[in-house]
Amino acid sequence: MNAIWAKNLLEMNTELCFTLRIPRYKNIEINLIAKDVYNLFINGVFVSYGPARAAKGYARVDCIPIEKYLTEEENVLCVYVQSLYTNTLCFAKEKPLFGAEVYSDGKRLYSSEDFSCYRITDKLVRTERMSSQRGFLEIYRMQAPRIPFDCSYFPLMETEIMEPPVLLKRGVGYSLYEEEVATNWETGGVWVDDTRTWRNDFTDLLDGTGKGKLGSYIRSECEELLSKQLVSFVFEDESNRSPVMRYEAYAMARVRCGKFKLKLKVEKPSSVYLVYDDYLVDGKVKFNREQIIHGLKWTLATGEYELYSQEVYSAKYITLIIDGEIQVESVSMICVENPDLDRFSFTCADETLQDIVYAAKHSYEQNAYDLFTDCPSRERGGYLCDGYFTAIAEHFFTGNNRVESNFLENYALYKNEHFISDGILPMCYPSEPKDEDEYIPNWILWFVVQLGNRADRMQTDEIEPEFQEKLRSIVQYFESCENSYGLLQDLRGWVFLEWSKSSDFMEDVNYPSNMLYCAALETAGRLLKDEALLRKAEKLKKLIKELS
Repeated sequence: MNAIWAKNLLEMNTELCFTLRIPRYKNIEINLIAKDVYNLFINGVFVSYGPARAAKGYARVDCIPIEKYLTEEENVLCVYVQSLYTNTLCFAKEKPLFGAEVYSDGKRLYSSEDFSCYRITDKLVRTERMSSQRGFLEIYRMQAPRIPFDCSYFPLMETEIMEPPVLLKRGVGYSLYEEEVATNWETGGVWVDDTRTWRNDFTDLLDGTGKGKLGSYIRSECEELLSKQLVSFVFEDESNRSPVMRYEAYAMARVRCGKFKLKLKVEKPSSVYLVYDDYLVDGKVKFNREQIIHGLKWTLATGEYELYSQEVYSAKYITLIIDGEIQVESVSMICVENPDLDRFSFTCADETLQDIVYAAKHSYEQNAYDLFTDCPSRERGGYLCDGYFTAIAEHFFTGNNRVESNFLENYALYKNEHFISDGILPMCYPSEPKDEDEYIPNWILWFVVQLGNRADRMQTDEIEPEFQEKLRSIVQYFESCENSYGLLQDLRGWVFLEWSKSSDFMEDVNYPSNMLYCAALETAGRLLKDEALLRKAEKLKKLIKELS
């Protein structure tokens, strides 16, 4: 499969649309790869979001049956591809690419070069980052609906062949894309107070004045400052002045993870802001409750629109702030969640326990779509340590370890480009560290312990060759961090176990870290069948009991 992109276009936060017009076929599927994100529409109908993330230099292939979407004599396939091309904790920084092949009854009909490529110009490029971990805010200025796709609004781009990635199987299931419709529960007026401000460590990064760099457009370079607009909105005003805008507040039955969808009728040129969150603060959605901007914006010409967010977010509450004349027909979310729990059921006489189990189920669904993530909204990062516990949940809820296999395979394929040793792993992956000390040494030890736990769940002590190589590199690295007692001392990076006092005692020798090291040595010894490591773990265990 050839990978292509617009010629000489390498810019942060770029979106292209690759289109193909085809007749009806039986038994037809499209195979897709993309960096970083794609959204597939056919005849204006949303079909799929992807891909499943892979290690840097690799791509997982999505194979999507599309016969049921080919409803016309001529059908329009649109694949919107977003390239971030910057440092994030949810994607590796890689050159953008798109690749596709269309098959019917096993015969290839079309390939990447048959798609026309258009640069999407109704979505702003120079916008603020939504968080330091993820990509850019979605701000649109649309002169016409994208659906159905009208290529006359966008410049046609010449494409070139990109360096092909190594292709991998997708490995995990596809979301069922259930649509959750939100219910309107409150409306009211909105006033503007331009004197209101918002400052913290994150806004310092957005301004380019904080410690470290985001690898993004600083706010003085942005085409529009959504955070400045959102912070000026006032939902309760004690003066006698009339509101300048209105808001409509919506809620879903519970927190869901997916793509926002709005159906609107715009009477005259207007703007609509969307803010969202998991819960309310003083009865309202607070767009900046965390160090994140929970917001999107569309500026729309007159017409009827079916709008989708490009990326995936997490929310229960959604508020629209409307500046102009817009009729809201519906607000919903196309859920992008793990599909493997459809057969799970749990009943218990203890209703509280049952509620806890189903809350855990919903949390798992949202945090384990293509890999195990830290949280599905602010970060979507594939963190070690978290992955150890989520893997146990996967086995409990689904009986398989499909997501864990992808998660661990990404680490097995990781090629060190940043760190002083091949035994160092990123704290989350795929991602792009900013410097050689941006890692958590404890998380590397959790990777080892997770491999042992997976072997226990699979009832085997055998381990794949690629993991054996990683284990030996890890053991060798930590040996270089030992003092004369064999204890880890003065570890580099962010020494962190969890949010307890154990992480506050970091001078010299941290015993909780060494306890984890002991467990990792024992696991590595068992998996590598290395008696010397097992003896070392036992010796270390006794030493920790004596000295700690």
